Amino acid sequence: MFAKQYEVDEKHIDFQGVVDGLYYPFYMEWTRHAYMREALGIDIEEEFKQGKITLPHRMAVRGEPVFPSAC
Repeated sequence: MFAKQYEVDEKHIDFQGVVDGLYYPFYMEWTRHAYMREALGIDIEEEFKQGKITLPHRMAVRGEPVFPSAC
């Protein structure tokens, strides 16, 4: 499993305390690029400069759900 941690801009957090749907794709794209570079050894920016377009065939987001503590 590949894991990546990012500091999220506070302005990107919604009223529920999670990344707002508007910004989620931005962070997911960072993670996709990092996965391809760090886990697969593919630098898609470098590949693009060479005229190659590389896309993952299938991706899934897994993890333990995070809920605030119940009072």
